[in-house]
Amino acid sequence: GDVYKRQMYFKSIIFFSAILGTLCAVDAVRDDVIVLMYETDADLPNDPTSPLHFFQERAKLANLQTTVFGSNMEYQGFGDKYTPLKPMLEMMDKDQLVILADARDVVLNVPANEAVATLAIDNFVEAFEDLTHDAPNAVVMSAEAQCCVAAMAHNAPSDYFDPITKERTMRACASGSDDCPWFQSEYLDEWQNWMKELAFETTGEDISDVYLNAGLMAGYPDDILNLLEVADMNPSEDDQAVLSGLMHQFPDMIVLDYEAELFGNNQWTRGLDDGCVFEFQGENLALSHACLLYTSDAADDTPCVDLGGR
Repeated sequence: GDVYKRQMYFKSIIFFSAILGTLCAVDAVRDDVIVLMYETDADLPNDPTSPLHFFQERAKLANLQTTVFGSNMEYQGFGDKYTPLKPMLEMMDKDQLVILADARDVVLNVPANEAVATLAIDNFVEAFEDLTHDAPNAVVMSAEAQCCVAAMAHNAPSDYFDPITKERTMRACASGSDDCPWFQSEYLDEWQNWMKELAFETTGEDISDVYLNAGLMAGYPDDILNLLEVADMNPSEDDQAVLSGLMHQFPDMIVLDYEAELFGNNQWTRGLDDGCVFEFQGENLALSHACLLYTSDAADDTPCVDLGGR
């Protein structure tokens, strides 16, 4: 409730103030972009076998700031991460590009070479600006081939927001809970048909990755804050459903990365053999042209990518 949100707000201010103080002492770290990684398991950053550890190792090579937030939070649902995120964004430099990622499922796809890794981040920033050229205040989100989360079976794309006032009209249920099961609903056809049509209108091609994935996004602090203000999300809500509905009603606020210029996704519904689309190509070669890869196989939440034995 409101008490929980206030508690998380003040905890986040204290936490991020400490992070900012630490970063100021590191001269080499670039200040134009930062990665905020959501993770509730406080032990994961210290696990040398975790994808998060691999991400942070590669981030150091690229002089890229990373901050892990959400440790020891009481889990309430998929919308949890946005409560501590808001005060962090309010304290940040407004010209700093923010990448928001789910920590345990994401790989930083840069080679083990400082110069080339730095160039990869430069290319990421440039690609972001190109994607938002026609929607300069938009947040860019990852596009994937899978749809839809259980909550989307219970509501139509237009159910969550009033298109005039931008106020919430309905709430998304918590996917996977007893009162929010997945089932073959007519609403799923509405979601899928709309997103396929939007992708074709945007790209002019029939592509596979057409559905919003809330696990990876990038934007400037004020634009993400505006998105969160409109989303008005409860911690228990399924963020993928809410943000998909928001994009339906307000398409200028969210741009999907259909061509995987920023974010790449596995296609876990095709199984472990065919769905794990990324392959390790050696220490000095990238896995694909996308800079961040969402690698979860969704079956047991383990990374579906070969990291060269790690």
